[in-house]
Amino acid sequence: MVILWRGFIDFFKHDGPILAGSITCFFIMSILPFFLFVVGIFGHFLGEYQAFFDFFAARVADFFPKATHEVMAEIQKTISYQQVGFFSLVLYAYFSYQLYFTFERAVNIIFESKRKRSLLKSTLLSFLLTFSMIILLFVFFGFRVMLPFLETLAQYLPWLERGLITRLIMGFLLPMVFWFLITTTLFMVLPEKTIKLDSALIGALITTFLLEAGKYLFTYYAMFKVSQLGMIYGSLTAVILFLLWVFFAASVFLMGAEMVQNLESARKERVLPARSN
Repeated sequence: MVILWRGFIDFFKHDGPILAGSITCFFIMSILPFFLFVVGIFGHFLGEYQAFFDFFAARVADFFPKATHEVMAEIQKTISYQQVGFFSLVLYAYFSYQLYFTFERAVNIIFESKRKRSLLKSTLLSFLLTFSMIILLFVFFGFRVMLPFLETLAQYLPWLERGLITRLIMGFLLPMVFWFLITTTLFMVLPEKTIKLDSALIGALITTFLLEAGKYLFTYYAMFKVSQLGMIYGSLTAVILFLLWVFFAASVFLMGAEMVQNLESARKERVLPARSN
């Protein structure tokens, strides 16, 4: 709880709302080019394999609460087989990089990194992270293909409802593990500092839990406030809810980065006295 509270305080100390707002802005600008870039790469290797694109779209939707389903439905339409030319792929990659750069800059402000990565190194890291996510999607998709074999256990266990395994794994476990691994990787790679794996794991675990809980709380909040928001924003209500969720998620991620930073600082404080003795 102390680490969580310190992360919350330090979030405002480092102008977290401003950084979260910056991420939200670039997220809106870059999310469609990023999906088109990833889909272009998928299409190059897989061709028109709609089952995988549906799986990818479902994993993206896992990150967003039901209150944003209208906007997400439109975004998911871009996650389908498309033939993308080389020039278009480069253009999508450029706009996607802007989102990565915003995350990298925000995290390094939080970690108070004195060094700055070169443009070449930063670009290579962004591509490495993208391809790591693609590989992770392939691994999880392979696991999804194996689920029907696990469902055969239902016939040997009368108490096990048919389809329960799939619902638990696809509806809860897999999304949590997927975003936990991605968040851990981001906490390890984004700072221009060496981060211990255990610190990144703890920060990612808390961040993933807060995001998962936040999805349900955000949906309940939207249910009560949607009529008031509708009176103010009219047809833009769905977009406003989407922006609010992205801002909330960015804030939680940056608070998680603050927690990782505090864990690393606490580690150094323990090491220095030990060395002096």
